[in-house]
This record gives sequence, C-alpha cells and structure tokens, in this order.
Amino acid sequence: MTKPALRRVAAQEPSPSPPQTAQEAAIVPFGVGHTVELDFARQILRLRGAGNTVELTVRVTPDGPVLSFDGAALELANPGTLRLEVGKLEVKAREGMHFESGGPVTQETRGDHVVKCDGHAIIEGKDTTLSALDGEMRISALDDLHIDGERVLINC
Repeated sequence: MTKPALRRVAAQEPSPSPPQTAQEAAIVPFGVGHTVELDFARQILRLRGAGNTVELTVRVTPDGPVLSFDGAALELANPGTLRLEVGKLEVKAREGMHFESGGPVTQETRGDHVVKCDGHAIIEGKDTTLSALDGEMRISALDDLHIDGERVLINC
C-alpha cells in the first residue's frame, strides 16, 4: 500500500524561515472543516473545528509546552503501560468517576491518606483487613456502631 502524497495549500504555504516579526500568524486548512492557527507572537498553536471552536491548544512556555484539549471526549488507548509522572495530579469529574481493573489495585502514599464522602462509604471485599501498623486505630460513629459477624473475636 502506498502512502498518500503530502499536499501543501499554495495560498497559505508556510515560509521556510521563522517569522521576522512578532506580529506574524498563519491559518492553514487542515482536514475536513478544521484549521490550524499559528500565533507566532504568543507562541500558540490552535486546532479549530467546525464553527471555529478551539479543540486543541499548544502553548509554548519557558517551562515547556502546555496542551489544552476541548472536545467531545479524550481517549487514550495503549496495550502496554500508561505512566504519568508529575509534580501534582489533580482530577475533577463533574458527573462521576468509575475505576475498573482486571487485576490488583495498589495505593501507596508517603503522607496521610484521607477519604471523604458526602454519601454512604462502602469498603467491600471477600476478606477485608484494616491494620494500624504503628499506633492506634480509632472507629467512631455519631450514632450506633454495629459489629456483626458469625463470631466477634476481641484481643485474640
């Protein structure tokens, strides 16, 4: 199978040398209904979709490129490992979150681990262990505290 030939749009062909002034910009048709906008003065590349909506922005900063996506969905698929290594990771979902794993899940932290829930919090497993490896364990309830089991063993 042969690769399709690359075609440049003659009317808006980019110059072979970098822009000479900070005012220069270029808009290039890209795909069906899309354009690529190059803003050399602010060092920004934008991919615009139908209706001139911005779908992807790449800003070049002194710390490196910053990518911003604004589309119907963002999908990452990889048969191998997806690794994120960042200074701080923040995730905010407006409608909900679902995590599913076909194998074990491990969480590790070098500091405190706080879980807060405005609704019911349920931890469920075939066998469940809570351990305080160094120090106390506290269980408190504003109302009744129920411990149900076939046998409740204390200090065994």
